[in-house]
Amino acid sequence: MPTLRSIILLICCLITHPAFATEEAVTWRVITGVKQSNTESIGKEIRQVSMLINTKTFELLFGNNETYLKLIDPSSKISFIEPADLQALPALIQKIQASADGDEQTALLQALEVLTMWPANLPVYLWMDSQESISPVNAHTFAIKSVGTLQAKSTQNDTNSFFEINNNQLLSKLTREFPRLDSETQAVNARNIRPRSATFCNAIGSIGKATYPDELSYGVVTSPNPFAPNVKGVTQWKSVDSMIEPWWNDGGSCTGRCGSGCDGLVFNLKSQNDSYSQACLDHDVCTGDKGLTADQCNYIFQEAVNDYLNQFNCTALTLEGPDIVTANATFNYVTTAQIGSLRYDISTLPGLQYSYSCSDPMCLVNSWSANNGLISANLPGGTYSAILTTTFSKHGLTRSVNKKIQLVK
Repeated sequence: MPTLRSIILLICCLITHPAFATEEAVTWRVITGVKQSNTESIGKEIRQVSMLINTKTFELLFGNNETYLKLIDPSSKISFIEPADLQALPALIQKIQASADGDEQTALLQALEVLTMWPANLPVYLWMDSQESISPVNAHTFAIKSVGTLQAKSTQNDTNSFFEINNNQLLSKLTREFPRLDSETQAVNARNIRPRSATFCNAIGSIGKATYPDELSYGVVTSPNPFAPNVKGVTQWKSVDSMIEPWWNDGGSCTGRCGSGCDGLVFNLKSQNDSYSQACLDHDVCTGDKGLTADQCNYIFQEAVNDYLNQFNCTALTLEGPDIVTANATFNYVTTAQIGSLRYDISTLPGLQYSYSCSDPMCLVNSWSANNGLISANLPGGTYSAILTTTFSKHGLTRSVNKKIQLVK
């Protein structure tokens, strides 16, 4: 029987990036553009992330409910994420945090988190467009699912969807080039499509129903019955009730949140975007039942990855209080976390801090003190424009919100 590595001998298109041409060049590139398509009349805005990790190239395109990703080695073969690759990530993260900012940094860190949460027993590949998805179930089996199949998982079995690595139909799909982007005309042609689970944020704090594969068949007939179906795919689904948990839970459990856990312990890397979705709930409950690398959970993993990259942020911090602050007076500012349809006053929670910035040098030093939301000003005469910032840290993650205020004396 071939080894796992020899099985993954899939020749894919290796995209050569100008940014990788010299040793002095940076090892990543981020582009936002419009997906070129012969079948869609209106372009979709897509973000492309390319980076070198050791000798491998990681390519990720995502946006508007579509995700394409692959990790390929120098011989253009689809690869696994290996311990040496993970060991290289902390240095790469430090470089990104020092050299990239804004949307570029966010996209790069999202791409790296996808790699850190990728199951070790799966080749790193995903194709998910508006028509179908192609993703690994284990080291030598891929699932090809139509959009209709994705939507019907709780009502019917999904059979004849598994393909071995040497299947010609599968190989023809795996060797396709990823979509090309046109970054010149995005402002004219691009459109944004709402994520599939846009309203799932409102379910946080309530009981939801998770659905995931319970039994799979790989087409091997084990029954002595000669008429036993020789199917390949999901033969039985399982549905269970589960609490959809807020990310600040002290127990460190946030079932339904997209991404790898709540605590950010993997290289202190965790997206500040609190996305929740049905697919992420399904996968969380599945891994708790079947195991992190179980084939049943790998079968639905690509939907959770797609939602992690394409979902709305379910968390918004607001800072409520006066817009004008008079010197030598004390004011009470309230920080509120809006989680879906729920609002929580977090002003007195541990981990909440206030700070401010002011462009006038007269109000830069010894002007403010803050304790649990009580802000007092002690300023020279005049009117000053400032920005009050509140930050909330939990499980190694920090979220912040700014409020413009005037300081008057």
